[in-house]
Amino acid sequence: RHDGKTGPQHGFARITVWELASAMMAGDELHLMWTLEPDDQSRELGFDHFKLAYRMVIGPTLTLELAVANDSGNGGGVSKEEMAKLGSPLVFEEALHAYYAVADARKVSIDGLGGVAFIDKVDGMKHKVQPAGALTFQGRTDRPYLNTEATCVLHDPAGARKITVEKSGSRTTVVWNPWEELTAKMPDMQPDAWLHFTAIETANVDVDTITLAPGKTHTMRAHVTVEAV
Repeated sequence: RHDGKTGPQHGFARITVWELASAMMAGDELHLMWTLEPDDQSRELGFDHFKLAYRMVIGPTLTLELAVANDSGNGGGVSKEEMAKLGSPLVFEEALHAYYAVADARKVSIDGLGGVAFIDKVDGMKHKVQPAGALTFQGRTDRPYLNTEATCVLHDPAGARKITVEKSGSRTTVVWNPWEELTAKMPDMQPDAWLHFTAIETANVDVDTITLAPGKTHTMRAHVTVEAV
C-alpha cells in the first residue's frame, strides 16, 4: 500500500486468482498472458478501477511484463478526453518478485547499484548510498534501491554463471536475502534455503510510486538472461 494503510503483504494481486487469457508456443518460446480486474477484496482496499495484464515469455531468455491501466471514468463508450475528466488518478506500488537460484549466496555479487541511494530495512529504515563497486552480502539484506533504471548483473561464481536483469518502466530495484536468522522463522522455507537464492526485484515503490492518469497505461518489464562463465 503506497498510503501506509493495512493490507496484504506485497499487495492484493499476489494472493488473487488471475485469469489465463492466452497460452501459445512461438518457436522454442512459451508465451503466456494473465489478466486481473477488480474484485471485492481489491475494492475493500480502495482499488476499484484498473485492469492488469501480466505477460511471460519463457525460452532461452525470460521476459516478465506487467501492464497496469487506469480504467476510472470509463462508463462505456466515452472518449479518452472524457475519461480523463471523469476519472481519478490510480496510485500504486508494484514489484516483480524474481528470486534467482545461486550456488552460494555468501559468494555472489551484484553490479549496477554503485552510488545508488537505498532504504536499509534491516537497519531501522535508514537512507543510505551504496558504495561504488559490486554489492556483496554480509548478512540479512532488504533494500529498495531508488531512482535507478540500471541493469543489474548477478555474479554466481560457485555456480559458474552470471544472470543479467535488464528493465524498463521501473525506477526501483529491491535486493533481498533473509539470511539464516530470518529463514529459521519462515515456515515455507527450508533452513538452508537462504544459501541458494538471491532476489533482484524490478519495482516501483516509495518515492518511485506510480501515479497513473485516467485512461493511461503503465508497463514495467524485466528481461533476464543467463550465461555460463
